[in-house]
Amino acid sequence: MPRSAHSALGNKKKSVSSSSSSSNDSMNGPAKRHKNNRNHWADGLLKFLDDPTDPAVVYLDDEFIAVKDKFPKAKCHYLVMPRDTKFRSLNDLEGRGDMVLLRKMEAVANKLVHDQNETGDPTLQFRYGFHAVPSLNHLHMHVISQDFDSPHLKNKKHWNSFTTTFFVPVEEMQIAVTKGKIDFTYRENRLKDGLKCHRCGKMQTNMPQLKQHISCCNYDATKEFDEYSD
Repeated sequence: MPRSAHSALGNKKKSVSSSSSSSNDSMNGPAKRHKNNRNHWADGLLKFLDDPTDPAVVYLDDEFIAVKDKFPKAKCHYLVMPRDTKFRSLNDLEGRGDMVLLRKMEAVANKLVHDQNETGDPTLQFRYGFHAVPSLNHLHMHVISQDFDSPHLKNKKHWNSFTTTFFVPVEEMQIAVTKGKIDFTYRENRLKDGLKCHRCGKMQTNMPQLKQHISCCNYDATKEFDEYSD
């Protein structure tokens, strides 16, 4: 289910400034070890570990960094990452011990939703999660609003990577980590699914038709539940 905007955490600017004195020390640690082989497009996220002063960075503390997605698929689209470079991919989540890491990433996401909602629309809903087969190296969690209003949302792969089970919600990932079963590669075929509205489930023929549909689709699943309850 989509996540509504909420946070009990503080102000983003305060978080960045309070961690600035320690960021240099942190960058002398694990992130500095991976300054080789960063020219490949799949290593695009690693530059933020080397240089957390990049303008795309919207959150920074001793353990985590968050950036605006370079090609956002919605009005609000961020990536939350641990600064420890040992977390190269989902395969580096070692089980129950990394549950705390995922919970902290979720807390950072809550803060972003609270502090970085650039639209000023408090009704925007968000989902937090991981791609079953990420295209970029280094562990990262997507924080994405459910309007999907973006010129960068261009094809079926883009759409299905956020609206099918290819998108693994953080809650499901936490369960998988607890059980030690973190392999979601079998879901890659979900990228070939048809174009279906994420609200009402109605199939659409192509991306222009889908975008037109979701711009005016007011389907409310909670209303259907209320009617069923009556």
